[in-house]
Amino acid sequence: MTTYTKLVKELNNDEDPLMKVISSQLKQLFELPIHNIPVDTENLRPQDLEMISKIFPGLNTSFSLSDMFNHMQKFNEQLSDQKNFKDLRRYSLENLPAFSSLKDTSLQTINDTLKASPCGKTLDEMINEHNNGKPVSLNQKFISGFMILNLFGLDQEKNKKANYISLSNDAQHAFYATYSDFLITEDEGLRTKAKVMYENFALKTIVFSAEEFFAYTGNMVTHTQLSIMDFINRVKIDIAPDRLIETTQSTKFNRLTSLYSPVTSYFDYFDLIEFIDDVDTGKGIILRPNKYMQLSYLFYEEIKLITNKIHASFGNDSENKDQFDMELESKAINKGVWEGRIWVLPGAYINLEINKGTQQLSLCIIFVPEKTNGI
Repeated sequence: MTTYTKLVKELNNDEDPLMKVISSQLKQLFELPIHNIPVDTENLRPQDLEMISKIFPGLNTSFSLSDMFNHMQKFNEQLSDQKNFKDLRRYSLENLPAFSSLKDTSLQTINDTLKASPCGKTLDEMINEHNNGKPVSLNQKFISGFMILNLFGLDQEKNKKANYISLSNDAQHAFYATYSDFLITEDEGLRTKAKVMYENFALKTIVFSAEEFFAYTGNMVTHTQLSIMDFINRVKIDIAPDRLIETTQSTKFNRLTSLYSPVTSYFDYFDLIEFIDDVDTGKGIILRPNKYMQLSYLFYEEIKLITNKIHASFGNDSENKDQFDMELESKAINKGVWEGRIWVLPGAYINLEINKGTQQLSLCIIFVPEKTNGI
């Protein structure tokens, strides 16, 4: 491969005699014929040898390590060729732990199946191994895992229909759907693989067929239609033991914070609830989005959309601010002085703001201490 050739050349050009020796040794190593490396082929079946020869042919010839690396790189690039991809997938379906017969496709079942197989690794361990243990983006990890599940036949797709480019597109669609609340598709294989990957990386996107989605939304509470008091009462209902995710105690601030997952998102945006019980400042609730990627910015259009949705339910705030003014408020946001909206109520007030710590749009309910009994 070019990388190794460049490395040898750079070492040889180094003035240090030791580097020149290393360069010479590496060159000899990369030119070493494969047949000089002990490879036990006696226990390999014909189909094993056939697949190995596709990845690096010339196992028993003068085929060198350098040739092998180059061919493996080309083989990887040639996977977009239908025949090469189908050959690799056919081999994996016939010889690796098959998922096609699994009735339960939960992450735990898949990991148990993999661990009990010759692979001996969980899905996450295989993903990390595929990326050589290097720190890579979530996108890269997600795509690797999605491909692994296809090669093991989790989607039960017939090999004659397998298509590398379509699979790659499906993987990207499933990944970018994590920016949304739902992935809706009629492709059962895509749904199955996406559910496993979302569970593996603890992503909250829900996967539906169109029929399932319509049934789900038909039972949803439309939070954008709630009055301001109905909204507060609905939030209190969501702060329930069965919705609790975690609780943390801060001795520094003398504060107990409990994190809840609401039944549905509020204003199609806020899908996490923090209940804060602070000895010094009292009790409060913060609604925020559960974005797994912590963005250091917010889009003006995003803030405008959410502000106007809340205004449609709550009306003008206590300072008589109505809908979002793009020209004026975008400038205030850019300068870090945006005041958002505030609705003052008996015993509490609601504040829409950009949280200075997380840089996320947050909707806060702050209770006046003497009115917090029963919260």
